[in-house]
Amino acid sequence: MPGVAGRPYASLWRRTAAFLIDELLVKTLFYAVLVFPLIMATGSVAVPDFDDPVTLLPQFFLGYGYDWIFWAQGWTPGGRLLRLRVVAADGKAPVA
Repeated sequence: MPGVAGRPYASLWRRTAAFLIDELLVKTLFYAVLVFPLIMATGSVAVPDFDDPVTLLPQFFLGYGYDWIFWAQGWTPGGRLLRLRVVAADGKAPVA
């Protein structure tokens, strides 16, 4: 089945795998940027409450910032790893 610009659409499984890779990277960034420095600063190894706005807002901004930065270019690291690309109807990168 041809997709945009004569290229086939990616399967559901490849898109799901790319999504999971991207989510793993976002969670890794979240822990590297917020959780580990918080643990080092307080000396506590207690897992933060993820319903708390102090941890929810940075997670929100990291997630949407990650998507905004990469989707504006037409790819994410997970998509690139699986050779996926988001394109507009004319075959070029989408306009942010």
